[in-house]
Amino acid sequence: MRRIVRLFSFVIISIIFLAVGIFARPILIFASEPARNRFSARGTQFWARLVMRLLNMKIVTRGLKPEHLDNHYLFVSNHQSYLDIAIIASIFPTLFVAKREVGNWPILGWLAKLAGTIFVNREDVRSGVSSAFRASRLLRIGTSVQVFPESTTSDGTSILPFKPLFFASAIRAQAPILPVTINFQAINGSEVNGTSRDLLCWYGEMDFLPHFWSLLSLDSVDVSLMIHGPIEPIGHRRATPLAQIAEERIRKKEGREGREGKEGKEGKEVEN
Repeated sequence: MRRIVRLFSFVIISIIFLAVGIFARPILIFASEPARNRFSARGTQFWARLVMRLLNMKIVTRGLKPEHLDNHYLFVSNHQSYLDIAIIASIFPTLFVAKREVGNWPILGWLAKLAGTIFVNREDVRSGVSSAFRASRLLRIGTSVQVFPESTTSDGTSILPFKPLFFASAIRAQAPILPVTINFQAINGSEVNGTSRDLLCWYGEMDFLPHFWSLLSLDSVDVSLMIHGPIEPIGHRRATPLAQIAEERIRKKEGREGREGKEGKEGKEVEN
């Protein structure tokens, strides 16, 4: 019964946001592009917070500073699940880069289009370059952009090599890069392990609907969101070194676990 109620609530919430977005579009035509982007990012943030509350997902942020919320960045993070988008959006108002297939998903794809998502065809070089130029333009006018440099999801036990394409966007726009680590910590009060991790991580050939249906049955999920120091692109002409720096910060064990222990008292639970 809980799953049915949650599914119904999720659909209703998403439809309401779709309706608001559709009705707002004619009005937003008269607004500036940065203003339209802020509206989209804030709307996505509000939707994401409602989804986090619906799923009873508690997010503890570590290393979050006021300037991280006031300034614009190219956000980069590890990628384990479709949940990553809602987790990050619930904290940071940002536009997202997503694979082209997401745009064809019912409800979520429609929401993504209304939210100004940059869709990229990973198999088409021209699509990648075009998307990277669009990201740099958004960064240049003060809009934050979130990208998952692994280009695909993983099982959460390791991080795939970062692709440098969108780091070039930060160089062109001279926008700072903010690495973020998502770490699923507990499910129903028990520490995430090799057996339970797949309840949250969505990767490989997993089907979305069965995975989401199982997710709806969980009582609670605890998530750690670690914000690392920003990386300035000033002085960099090549994207690859920046991608390597960001990957190392997110990958290293000390950054994901050791520092959490040191900063545990400073962690802040986000009220969604």
